[in-house]
Amino acid sequence: MPDSVIGISVSDRGVQAVEVMRNGPTATLLAIDEWENPFAGGGLNGDQEHFQVFAEAVRRFLGDNGIKSNRVSLALDTSYLFLHSVPAEEGATDTIRTGLDALVTRNPDFILSAALRLADGTTLAVSGNHAEHWDKPPGNRSTLAHAQVPIYHGNLQWGTLEVSFIEARRNSLLQTILQSKVIQFIGITLLLGFGLFLYYMRRTLRYLDPSAVIPDRVKAAFDIVPAGIILLDAKGRIVLANDTFRDRIAGTRNSALGNQPSKLSWQVEGHQLDYPWVLTQRTGAAQRDVRMKLQRAEAGPLHLNVSTSPIKNGDGSVRGVLVALDDLTELDKVNEKLRTTIQDLRTHQCEIARKNEELKQLATRDPLTGCLNRREFFERAEPLFMTARDTVTTLCCIMCDIDCFKHINDNYGHIVGDLALQEVAKILLAGIRQEDLICRYGGEEFCIMLRDMSITQAVAVAERLRTEIQAHAGRSVRTTQTLNITSSFGVAVLAPDATDLSALIDHADRALYVSKKAGRNRVTRFDDMRSELQQARRISIAK
Repeated sequence: MPDSVIGISVSDRGVQAVEVMRNGPTATLLAIDEWENPFAGGGLNGDQEHFQVFAEAVRRFLGDNGIKSNRVSLALDTSYLFLHSVPAEEGATDTIRTGLDALVTRNPDFILSAALRLADGTTLAVSGNHAEHWDKPPGNRSTLAHAQVPIYHGNLQWGTLEVSFIEARRNSLLQTILQSKVIQFIGITLLLGFGLFLYYMRRTLRYLDPSAVIPDRVKAAFDIVPAGIILLDAKGRIVLANDTFRDRIAGTRNSALGNQPSKLSWQVEGHQLDYPWVLTQRTGAAQRDVRMKLQRAEAGPLHLNVSTSPIKNGDGSVRGVLVALDDLTELDKVNEKLRTTIQDLRTHQCEIARKNEELKQLATRDPLTGCLNRREFFERAEPLFMTARDTVTTLCCIMCDIDCFKHINDNYGHIVGDLALQEVAKILLAGIRQEDLICRYGGEEFCIMLRDMSITQAVAVAERLRTEIQAHAGRSVRTTQTLNITSSFGVAVLAPDATDLSALIDHADRALYVSKKAGRNRVTRFDDMRSELQQARRISIAK
């Protein structure tokens, strides 16, 4: 956009006014009337020398006021061209058009088009695409892109020279300021002052550096410690940090000093609500072995064991805190792997114990009934017999046999026979105490050992078991016909003359034999049978 545009008014009295636009509103900057009219006498033909003197005066005036005069010069030259060339007579149109073409051609960086328009609005001559570029300003004023130079003949306006300039960017405020010598001097002074201020502050901060009061030998001693060491002042700021803290924990060697460690992403483990160094600063008491976790953006978290110790003045007030941070991250990883291994071992142990229990069941139990086999039964019953004999306590034995079991196998098959054995075993297992022993003694025989129980109580147990078998065993076996399953029982108690466990079992087996001979489905006591035999023997002797 043009910096300025000039319009020239010429009359019989001389040059009347110069109008200049300078980055904004139009203002009349100069009126010159000292010169006599150089163009008087017979139309607008004037003296070129006088016009050049006038144009040079205008340029000097604009330059003194800080206005660039490139485009003003173009307007002045153009005004002179037409003041000098427009004749009073007709027939000079080609000369005017040639002058316009020369104006546009010589100034391609400034002018888009030009035209000479007569007072009645008709266009006398045009150069360039003036219809596209020309936007007539209101009145006779000029704008930054469109200049109107009026041409007078005497007191009457003969025509107007229209010039369309290329839009140019105005000087920015910063450029205007930078062009001022005063502003340049002030800027240079400020830059020099700021440089001196930085130099002074660097020298001053060197003495104000809190770490400067720490001897180098102390820093070197802290740097060889594998744990992180920081020293805090009374305001909780770091005044000393060893290499381990800066490199391993804080992750930087430059920004640790002067900052508060609480600004890092800490997580206190356990029920402690505040940081240990804050507690030490507030209470003056040392903190020991506080587990903390430090979250890091790129790497994984650090597991730290933190201990603090107060640094006190002579009056006992806390002037600082010494903090030691022991990195337990790798140790925790190893411990976590160890805990996982131990848990896996425990799982395997449980599995092994379960397998061993299964093997034990297979080795000690009858697979069909779940009762003890004979070998396991004797291994467990032998200590009971020895204890009862030595302590003179009671130990009873019950022998049980399923009645007519061969008949069940022969008529219903061995599968039904196995089901009958299982149902009788369930009733026997459910009817005795947990500490009592029961085994499958033979094909359909069972042996039960009851400790700390009298013969009367043992007979009552046998009678209850016999009743349960008669009532439920047959019904529990699923066959096409309802089975009638009964059992016979023999009961014996440890006698003083019994020498071993086999003798006690033999007494119960003999009582069972009597129950079988007496019609089955009954309970027989061996001691009653013995008294009957003794009585029968006495009767026989008496006869």
